[in-house]
Amino acid sequence: MADIAGYTMKADKGHHYLELVEKGNNTILAKISAVAWREGHEKILVFEQATGQKLGAGLSVLLQVKVDYHIQYGLKLLILDVDASFTLGEMERQRRETINRLLKECAQYVWLENGRIVTKNKNLALGIVIQKIAVISSPQSAGYEDFMNTLDKNPLGYTFTVHPYFTVVQGESNADLIFRTILEVFESKTVYDVLVIIRGGGAETDFLVFNHFDLGRIVARYPLPIITGLGHTRNESIVDLMAHTNAITPTKAAEFIVAHNANFEQQLNLARQKIIMKAQQLLAFNNKSLPILNATIINKSRDYLKDYLESLNRLQRIVTQQSTAVLQQKRNHLMSMSLTFVTKPQIIMSSKQADLRNVLSNIATFNDKLLKNQRGYLNHFVSLIRVLSPDNILQRGFALVEKKGKIITNPDDIQIGDDINIRLRKTALQVTVQKKST
Repeated sequence: MADIAGYTMKADKGHHYLELVEKGNNTILAKISAVAWREGHEKILVFEQATGQKLGAGLSVLLQVKVDYHIQYGLKLLILDVDASFTLGEMERQRRETINRLLKECAQYVWLENGRIVTKNKNLALGIVIQKIAVISSPQSAGYEDFMNTLDKNPLGYTFTVHPYFTVVQGESNADLIFRTILEVFESKTVYDVLVIIRGGGAETDFLVFNHFDLGRIVARYPLPIITGLGHTRNESIVDLMAHTNAITPTKAAEFIVAHNANFEQQLNLARQKIIMKAQQLLAFNNKSLPILNATIINKSRDYLKDYLESLNRLQRIVTQQSTAVLQQKRNHLMSMSLTFVTKPQIIMSSKQADLRNVLSNIATFNDKLLKNQRGYLNHFVSLIRVLSPDNILQRGFALVEKKGKIITNPDDIQIGDDINIRLRKTALQVTVQKKST
C-alpha cells in the first residue's frame, strides 16, 4: 500500500512511471520508484475501468509488485497488478472521515435527522420563481454550455439572468480557488435567487476536490440556496450532500430550475381556474337569488316609503302647530314693542323740553354776571397798556434808540460810527456814535 506522489506515462509505449511514498503523521516515511510495463499496463487499464478514474498523483493504491534491481538504474518496483477495490474503499473512507468531521465541528449547520444529513443550506426556501442565477464553472466548459443551452432553449419561453463566475473546478489542489469564488459571489452583494455549481463529466479523481472539508463547510452554511450539477453519478460528493439540491449534471440543474418555475406557473394556472370556477358558481347562485332579492327590495321599499310618509305627515302637523304658536307669540311681542315706541318718545321729548327751559333760564341769569366780570378784566388790561405805552415811558425820562428804523434793545447791535436816532419825550436826536463804553 502506498500513495502516488508523482506519475508520468508514455502513451505510445504503454509505460507508466510512478513515485511511491509511505506517509505517517503528514510526513514521508519511505519513497521508491515503480514502473509498469505491458503486463502492468493492462492491469492499470482494468483498474481505471473499475474505478472510473485515471491513475495519477494523489491516489492511495494497493499494488502487487516485484522488486527489480539493475546495475545501471538501481532498485525499483515492477507493477504487476493494482487493487481497484482498495482505492475505492480508501476514497470512501476519506469521504466518510470528512463527513464525520463536518458533523462534529459544524454541528450548528450540519446535522443528522433520521440518519439523513441535513444542512442549513438544505433548509433554505427556494424563491417562488428563480430568475437571477450565479454560476460557478470552468471557462469554456461543455457543462456550462449545456446548462446555458437548456435554459435559453427551454420550451416554456422563460428568460433568466445568469452571471458566470469562472474558475478551475477540478483537481484536489484547487479547492481554495473554488472556495474563494463562492465567497466572491457572496461579497458581490448582488441579490441572486440561487448559486449553481457545475462541471462536466470526467474521471472520479477529478471530483475529489468537491470532497474537501472547507468546501463542504462553506456550502452547508451558505445563505443562498446552492444547486449542484457536477456531472458524476457514482457517488455524491460532500459538496452535493451539503448543497440545497443535487441535480447530478449541468443539464439536470437547468431542467430543475425550469421545472421549478413551471411548477409555480402551473399553480398560478390552477389558482386561476379555481377563481374562474368559483366566480361562475357565485354568479349562478346569485342569479337564482336575484328575483327573490328584487321582490324583497320592492316590498321593503314600499314599507319604508309608507312609514316615511306617515312620519312626514306627523311632522307636518307638528310644524304647523308650532309655527302658529310661534307666530302668535312674536305678534304679541311686536305689539308690545310698538306701544313702547309710541309712548317712549313723548316722555323723552317732554323731559328734554324741561331741560332746555332750565338751560335758557340759566343762560339769562349768568349772562349779566359774565359780561360784568369780563368788562372789569378789559378795564384792567387797558390801564396796564396805558401805563406801559411808549409815551408814558418817555415822559418818565427814558429814551428810545433806533437804528435804521428798528428799536435797539441790545447794545451789541450798535458799533462806533453807526448813525442812530434817539427819541426823547418831545425831541428826536440824530447822532453818530463816536465812542462806546460799558
